[in-house]
Amino acid sequence: FQSVPAHARTHALVRMQQTVDAGPMRHPSLRSRSLRRAVASLLRHCGPRSSMACTPAGSLAERTSPPRIELVYFDIHARGELTRLCYAAHAAAGGSDVFTDTRIPLFFESDANQRLCDEVHRPASPFAFFPYLNVTGPGGETAVLSGDGVIEGFVARRLGLMGRGDVQDAVCATVAHSAVALATPQLTKAGLHGKSDWIVENVRPNGVVGVTLAHLERYVGACATGPSAYIVGDGLTVADLAIFNAIDECMLGPRGNQPQNGVGEELRRHYPRLMATYDTVSSELAAYLTERQGKFLNVT
Repeated sequence: FQSVPAHARTHALVRMQQTVDAGPMRHPSLRSRSLRRAVASLLRHCGPRSSMACTPAGSLAERTSPPRIELVYFDIHARGELTRLCYAAHAAAGGSDVFTDTRIPLFFESDANQRLCDEVHRPASPFAFFPYLNVTGPGGETAVLSGDGVIEGFVARRLGLMGRGDVQDAVCATVAHSAVALATPQLTKAGLHGKSDWIVENVRPNGVVGVTLAHLERYVGACATGPSAYIVGDGLTVADLAIFNAIDECMLGPRGNQPQNGVGEELRRHYPRLMATYDTVSSELAAYLTERQGKFLNVT
């Protein structure tokens, strides 16, 4: 099927989608549950190729009217920033997709913020966890997505930031899932309170943060092919952005405005490959990295 020209493949898939949507009453051959599952699988995995590995075909309405996406996260960078970085990279490459960036007060910055989080924001989250996405379809129906790796992968695939092909997609997912998990409350608090000594100690290869950084340094190095500045392919992916976000959190704190003494030097000593990625993203998204500093709520 993939050998069929793209325009013919698109036409065939649209007709197949119309057949499935029509239902088994009009098409008796689709009364077979196994056949309907096979058709659905083909629609998911053999749609027209883009820069993403496999773009789900979805319904006709979904393809013509993209969903509205709202990110809900605290008023810091940390885990939620990776989704924001994906949209920044998409825009820098000429993309036009946008999202709603809903920021809520950081719960441990004041008692009032803690009460607000416990009484209002956590009950609104499906697992009392942040960040999460509200994804509203063209018909007004809303799905809520939550979990490390889930929301970043969803956004990155929609924006074409998972490389090319199934293998690069999986590499991007592996890197992003490992890197985003580094933005723990412990690291966030250390950055906010200027505990540079704690961060320096723990970004070393035997530290609580450094253990994962050391694994990522080896893994990213093993994934490198040729002289490319990117982890996979020939452009930014969610893998590059996730590495940047983790390193940035260590060096500059959760709001990018508190340089941590000695941390940058320690990171460059132990993780040159990760720092090369950090420098690449810093250069390519320089405009956004300046702009984002004006988006905080200024609440305590």
